[in-house]
Amino acid sequence: MDCRRCNEAQKSERGCKRSSIIPDVWSLGDWKFDRCPLKVVSQQSFDFIRAFNFYKAGSYPNPGGWADQPLKLIEAILFIQAEINSAEESKDRK
Repeated sequence: MDCRRCNEAQKSERGCKRSSIIPDVWSLGDWKFDRCPLKVVSQQSFDFIRAFNFYKAGSYPNPGGWADQPLKLIEAILFIQAEINSAEESKDRK
């Protein structure tokens, strides 16, 4: 998502500056949001998600292997993977 690509009407509909005029405009599984996800997710969470994508591609943000990564990063990767697994299981049940 790129905020620069939204015009003023889209920003209002998508909840960029305040809650969207459309209820539950965004959803992720059972979670509903009335704000743009980029306004809800903290920069640190976004950084962990980016690091997770590099991890899935076989690259770590810090030199060395798994044991050389900070505990906070390892916990974030495990949490993100657990959420992905849960979403996939929920999708399979439907």
